Amino acid sequence: MKKRHLLLLFLMLILSINFVFSHEGEEDEFMLGHSELYPVTQLQAVGYGSLIFGTLIVLILLFHKRMNDMAKKIMYSIVLIVVALVTIYLVLTTLHLNVISITKGPVHWHADFEVVVCDKELKLPEPKGLSNKQGVDLMHAHNDNRVHVEGVILDKKQASLGAFFYAVGGSLTSDGMKVSTNDGLVSVHDGNFCNEKPAKLYVFVNGNLIENPSAYVIAPYEKVPPGDRIKFVFTEKPIEEVNPNIGGIPLGSESEKFFDEVLGRLQKMPQGEPMTGSPQPLCDLDGDFDCDNDDLSMLEAYMGKCLRECHDIEDCKDVPTIQDLDADGCVTSTDREIFFQLQEQYNKK
Repeated sequence: MKKRHLLLLFLMLILSINFVFSHEGEEDEFMLGHSELYPVTQLQAVGYGSLIFGTLIVLILLFHKRMNDMAKKIMYSIVLIVVALVTIYLVLTTLHLNVISITKGPVHWHADFEVVVCDKELKLPEPKGLSNKQGVDLMHAHNDNRVHVEGVILDKKQASLGAFFYAVGGSLTSDGMKVSTNDGLVSVHDGNFCNEKPAKLYVFVNGNLIENPSAYVIAPYEKVPPGDRIKFVFTEKPIEEVNPNIGGIPLGSESEKFFDEVLGRLQKMPQGEPMTGSPQPLCDLDGDFDCDNDDLSMLEAYMGKCLRECHDIEDCKDVPTIQDLDADGCVTSTDREIFFQLQEQYNKK
């Protein structure tokens, strides 16, 4: 019975190693793995090492009574050598990856996303297995509508939206996308119909429409904001009717509640007063105690930019907090809508 258990353990070990190897090479299109750098990947090293280790342990357990002291020492020495070699290999390759990476070490970046097709929000398939991942180790989600980039980045395209769609079983181009869902693959392309009308794909980042979305690299931040908020919209509606923000200003009675909360927060902020004693309008962004096109231009100048801590990262731009009317860390079309409502209140006085 003992030998049967050992043989079963050995068989399970072989099957597990085969599972690891069978998933090698699935991440090559966007270099989501590092298999091209070394003759043996880290997963393969662990797999081969585990296979050898397991085989030696099984042999020792089966035949240890027949072994003399010298044979036992040799077997135990081989086990220690295998463990040491695999450990050293993992350490060296990890150090090498950190040195050659563009970030000089592993990263943990996030970006929130939302996918809407013909007015219906799409969700990625429920994650399976113990990893609870939708995607691969370097680029994935956790059923949370959030892009997770976790690991060593050798090329910026590893953190691109195209890489994310590829990792979760879909694809993204400038005029279409394929999204994996629990109900199968949803494929849309410019010219396909929504509500019996030809539709188009729009991709917004922090409220701004972007071109070539597949190549867009998410902002290198762990928190959102300042990390990106990305919305993919396939719709027949003109762009003027598309809400580019995730969430945005709620509709109906919720809109009034939202605006009241923003107004209450803004009223608590310290405001200056001119010589006349008249209070500074909440929509006065340039400090001249009125609300006009100059204030709107000042807001538009920072549209799509976020308040970020810069650490020698390209395209990192600071935003004065006065333009961020909803205090979410970024200037978006939501702030524009709040400005117009504040300006309307000001003009009624």
